Amino acid sequence: MSTTAPAPLTAQQLELYRKAKEAGDRQNFDYAITLLRGIVSQAPGHLDSRRLLRANELIKFKSASIFTKKAAGLKLAPLQLKGKSALKKSPPEAMEIAEDMLVIDPTSAPANELLAEAAQALELLEVAILAHETIRDANPKGLENLKTLGQLYLQLGRLEQAQKVFQAALELSPNDGQTLKLLKDASAMQASQKGSWESGQDFRASLKDEKESATYEQASKIVKSVEAIDEQIALLGQEYEKNPQSINVVVKIADLYERKEDLPTALQWFEYAYGLTNNSDPELDKRVYKLRTIMVEQNLAAKQAELAAADDATRPQLEQEYAALQQQQAEFRLQAARDRVARYPNDKLFRYDLGKALIDAGLYREAVPELQEAIKQPAVRYQAFNLLGVAFWRRKMRDFAIKQFQTAAAEIPGMDELKKEIIYNLGSVLYESGQTEDALHQFKLIYEVDSQYRDVAEKVEASYQ
Repeated sequence: MSTTAPAPLTAQQLELYRKAKEAGDRQNFDYAITLLRGIVSQAPGHLDSRRLLRANELIKFKSASIFTKKAAGLKLAPLQLKGKSALKKSPPEAMEIAEDMLVIDPTSAPANELLAEAAQALELLEVAILAHETIRDANPKGLENLKTLGQLYLQLGRLEQAQKVFQAALELSPNDGQTLKLLKDASAMQASQKGSWESGQDFRASLKDEKESATYEQASKIVKSVEAIDEQIALLGQEYEKNPQSINVVVKIADLYERKEDLPTALQWFEYAYGLTNNSDPELDKRVYKLRTIMVEQNLAAKQAELAAADDATRPQLEQEYAALQQQQAEFRLQAARDRVARYPNDKLFRYDLGKALIDAGLYREAVPELQEAIKQPAVRYQAFNLLGVAFWRRKMRDFAIKQFQTAAAEIPGMDELKKEIIYNLGSVLYESGQTEDALHQFKLIYEVDSQYRDVAEKVEASYQ
């Protein structure tokens, strides 16, 4: 079971996390929940985001009416069945279903148990602990949950917390032999650990041998240089030789090559890891697709730079090559998106990728059902609304397009770049529909905060002439 720390959030995810905290402070819980759902979908092991998500859900749930709380059970039942079915096939999908349930009732034991099982399948032990802690907070007398939570603490070496949980369980059932044994095991482990420190041994001596100590310390380094990455790859290579079927080791090696920016090698390792799962892990599928996309984009950028520096003699040939690469890129994205949706039809992020690729290819009618599914995924909800509006707009279904843009604009607070684009699109469709006053109002909303955005200054200022 993995106990390594999850990868840090990207700059964009950190910004979303900041906005979510601010929204929660303003008691705008729905918006905070939407933002945080997006983060945990992309970074399922980021515990702070998941804790903040649960806190917002709990506060919102406590203020709900009695009728809403009673009706929650009816809404959860079909999701619970769906989640159990997804658990064996796709733990990431099961986690998403569990989070759908927790939005309805964050105290739900079945929802938290589903989250915990999926998290353990993905080796996200801290997330499983959070789920069982949530159950305990809602029902401190749940004996089986306390025992499960204590055992999870033991796996992470959190012995003092394990002892406290087992003691609480034993108070509920003094004659429970299993709980008594677990408590004794936790106490013995803690005493052994304490004795080792008090005997004067340092951390290095407490490990099995000098080689294991060096491996542990080396694997714990923060990677700051190519040399450090190479050292870690060499150490992991030894583990790989012992067990070439270890998905965890293979993924770690792939991660290191990606950090080293050796993308072709990283891609080979990710493809190998994906193969070890019988091509059934959507997260590894995303990593493979991401690297392939980056490599295609890098080739395109290199050709573009070559074109910019070309003379008149070589320019026509390079322009043809650049156009061919652009066509290849579009075809690659579309086919890759189709393949992934065929394998994971319930993954809403994949449905969004396919919808976007279809829009780029001009296949607007085919894009509509994909984007209608994608709006159910908080991480891309607003982008999907925007593209759905574009799809209807391009098909001259302006009333449908207006509704999509209006819905997205109403849900997004503030005025970020995505909202500017949505409002601009809304204004443009309104103008085409002959609703010039309403269109001008939309352009003015952008002008108030960014007069340099596209041609809004020209449109707004012309209205005053």
